[in-house]
Amino acid sequence: MREVITMTLKAQKRAKILEMVKNKKIKQKDAAIILGICRRQLIRIFKEYLSKGDEALNHKLIGKPGITEFSSDIKEKLCR
Repeated sequence: MREVITMTLKAQKRAKILEMVKNKKIKQKDAAIILGICRRQLIRIFKEYLSKGDEALNHKLIGKPGITEFSSDIKEKLCR
């Protein structure tokens, strides 16, 4: 069974470009220019992409509650 990963359009574009770098179709320098980031950042993202795959391109806080969100028991007390 395949795992489904939800990605933004920005992450999809990055995945496509990083796959081209992986297959040596374009150079890291050119990929950095296309993505609008410096080469050092591209190398950092590329290492993580190689180890974790497409999942590495998503923001790490997606799906987690916000820092200002109240816990469920506090919400329950407030709604009374």
